[in-house]
Amino acid sequence: MASRPVNYCTRYTDSIIERLLSTPIPATADLFDVAEICSAFVNELIECHDTAQSQALCGRLSHALVLLHRLCNADLPPHRIEQLMASEASPSVFPDYWGDTDTLVSYAHGVTQVLLSGTLADSLTVTMTGLLHDLVHAIEGYIKEPRVVMEQVH
Repeated sequence: MASRPVNYCTRYTDSIIERLLSTPIPATADLFDVAEICSAFVNELIECHDTAQSQALCGRLSHALVLLHRLCNADLPPHRIEQLMASEASPSVFPDYWGDTDTLVSYAHGVTQVLLSGTLADSLTVTMTGLLHDLVHAIEGYIKEPRVVMEQVH
């Protein structure tokens, strides 16, 4: 009896992936929205072991990262600026050498392109997917980190 290949993606995950792949990024999406979308892609990518779905997720992530890079230099809407405000300055959870968001998004895009090439050994694909997952989540955290100190009115 011939064995069938095991598809590690469950029906639940398949429906999430299908929704992610079929839902366009809204034209009104801002930096925060696109960072969250990128995180959604890598959350499914790291759990998916189906090559076709992984490639499709990487393709959509690549597109989202290009958009994220573009939005890094765009003005934020007022409600997002409010989210970046804090009553007092607190130390960043990111080290001083962290760099700028543009560079980090470029790194994530580069890793995505390497994964899309399909040329890595399986063990390296797993490692690079994990790196991409962590990098995208770190970028999202960095983007959303409060950094504007509100003036106290007396």
